Amino acid sequence: MKRSLKTLAIPAAVALAGLLLTPMLALLPRAQQPELPPDTSPELTDSYTGEGFLVLDLSDGRVMELTEYEYVLGSVLSEMPASYGEEALKAQAVASHTYALLLRQNARQNGEPEGGADFSVDSSLCQGYMDPADAESYLGTGWEDYLKKVEDAVSEVIDEALYCDGQLVSACYHAISPGRTEDSGNVFAVSVPYLSPVDSSWDRSAAGYLSTASFDPYTLDSLLKLQHPDYQSQGEPDQWLGEMEATESGTVLWVEFCGQQFKGTEIREALGLRSAAFDLQYSQEEGFVFTVYGYGHGVGMSQVGAGYLADEGWSYQEILAHYYTGAELKEIEEA
Repeated sequence: MKRSLKTLAIPAAVALAGLLLTPMLALLPRAQQPELPPDTSPELTDSYTGEGFLVLDLSDGRVMELTEYEYVLGSVLSEMPASYGEEALKAQAVASHTYALLLRQNARQNGEPEGGADFSVDSSLCQGYMDPADAESYLGTGWEDYLKKVEDAVSEVIDEALYCDGQLVSACYHAISPGRTEDSGNVFAVSVPYLSPVDSSWDRSAAGYLSTASFDPYTLDSLLKLQHPDYQSQGEPDQWLGEMEATESGTVLWVEFCGQQFKGTEIREALGLRSAAFDLQYSQEEGFVFTVYGYGHGVGMSQVGAGYLADEGWSYQEILAHYYTGAELKEIEEA
């Protein structure tokens, strides 16, 4: 089986929108800090309130009318452990806010908002939003201090968002990278400069970085047919696996089964893998064994990486500058 590496060139900036969001460390040498442009630390505008968001809660079908602060607070509570450093929480707040602003912009420009809302969440599963009223049950012992910590972090950056060429960026994020983040074009089919691969090697020390998943031939065959109804296995299982190709970041671009190519993202979806960065082997004793690296799509900010960098003394501006290459952090202009 051949596993080759491929690096895709990043074209000039193009629009990227509508991507879906997908959700401690051992001490490592301090990572090299990026040089920041002089205007990446805008002053906080205490009076910023924003236009607010209409958010469809899939758990009960209601559309919540939330201020931007209320939404971002609930988003950070659901997306990042409150035990993380304050600078990581600030970075998450900016990413969540930027992404929500882009979704709202797209929904209202297209004139077809989802269920009359700007975007959707599922509070019952803590996906995309957590009602702060539920913080005690989710955060446990010390929840009041954790809630206050997140509230303070969100308050400090609520007037800031990320831009590229004057446009809101698609501030994707994920739980754990394979050790290097991924070019957006290898996952979402569109490459943009601010979602280029960057080092996140500290992620390799994170709990949950490495996982394995095993499938007997019958189960694998059935799951592949669900993904591609025209797929037909042939020969003995030890002959099914062909070539596979991956990027420098580790994401599998494609892998062959019985001569038919499957995208790495398709394999991840079909088999429920934690990421599309994996190695694969077959044996009669264990079947098809996937060794999986990281958790999530790998594009944009690594949340566990942000947590590590915050512990290492990086500011949220530095964290954002590292993971969103060339994006400008600036004050939001109210409509």
